[in-house]
Amino acid sequence: VLLKVQRPNIAEDIQLDADIMRGIAELAERYSPQLYPANPVGMVDELAEQIMKELDFRQEANSMTHYARLFAGDPTIHIPKLYQELSTKRVITMEYLEGINISDTKRLIDEGYDRPLIARRGAIIEFKAIFEHGFFHADPHPGNILIMKDNVIGLLDFGLMAGLTLRDRERLAKLVYFIAVRDERRVARALNELMQSEESISAEDLEPAMSDIMKQYADVPTRDLHLAAMLYAMLRSIIAHHGRFRPELIWITKSIATQEDVTRSLDADFNLADLGKPYAQKLLTRRLNPLTEAKEFTYWVADALDVVREIPYDLGVIFRQAKKGKFKIEFEHVGLEAMRKTISRATNRLSLTILIAALLISSSMVVIAGVRGPMVGSIPLLAFFGYIFAVFFSILLAISVWFHSD
Repeated sequence: VLLKVQRPNIAEDIQLDADIMRGIAELAERYSPQLYPANPVGMVDELAEQIMKELDFRQEANSMTHYARLFAGDPTIHIPKLYQELSTKRVITMEYLEGINISDTKRLIDEGYDRPLIARRGAIIEFKAIFEHGFFHADPHPGNILIMKDNVIGLLDFGLMAGLTLRDRERLAKLVYFIAVRDERRVARALNELMQSEESISAEDLEPAMSDIMKQYADVPTRDLHLAAMLYAMLRSIIAHHGRFRPELIWITKSIATQEDVTRSLDADFNLADLGKPYAQKLLTRRLNPLTEAKEFTYWVADALDVVREIPYDLGVIFRQAKKGKFKIEFEHVGLEAMRKTISRATNRLSLTILIAALLISSSMVVIAGVRGPMVGSIPLLAFFGYIFAVFFSILLAISVWFHSD
């Protein structure tokens, strides 16, 4: 058997590192607006959550058992047997696998292993895990892959796993399929569905960028076409358009990039986009299955009936609140703040203008009327102060117009 034992105090160390990383990510979002679309806080939170899950070896044991169940009967992959009764939160006891590390290319060649077949099998396993099962190995680096007898792939270390909902799998399937068929318009739409944005980016705005990326890789030989490089270029385009992508997309892209590196090291002559196309297409055509659609339609009808059933009660609540005088409707004015400030400023200027005119007219009437009393030269003191205030308010009005001419 093989024992995996957790080091002491590792949880406290990792939590401290995660807190520091999150603080840095928050500062980056606050003081570098261009980094906000990359969602650094979201990525740190996702990474911290995954790492903290890794510290509970019971979860890793469950992931190993679940993954083995998903690929039961598949002769191209071998998952180590788990000895549950000898495993705890900090210790895993599993079957010891005999094999060659996939990065030991020389030994694989010397012992006659079929490297292109191994690469193809590894990629197919990854696509099956993502599109068919929605549960995939998020860290398939060479250290976690052994090649066993008959080119069977042995997978190790199930601490870092990732899951996808059916909806997210369908969205990702669209992206991979439309990349494979070079349809930049639908690639833009598929990317839009995968984003996490406060405001959705118009697919028409993304299409030119997607077209440029697709053209960039149009003349690249099949063996040199990197799906991960295309995905990273598309993510950069999302950031340039101030979109915000979800952390899950990073895990998928990272997993695909690692898988491509392994594929290149085995000198395999295929690209992942073409290999993944049938699995993506299978998931998309599944939605057209009348049995599947009938089942989903049944659920939709059930949900709709629940809503209809609650309508009388909801209406009763509204009427009871109205009878008690507690019925309240709130309005929120969005985008009218600038107009409100402009109207307020104009009203203040108009009031000041009327005041100036009133001071000038009343002071002039005092002078014309020849009011007796204290004089400043030939001007009655009352009229003199009226002129002074009129000049003062005129200066204020001029300053307001000069500095707030917008």
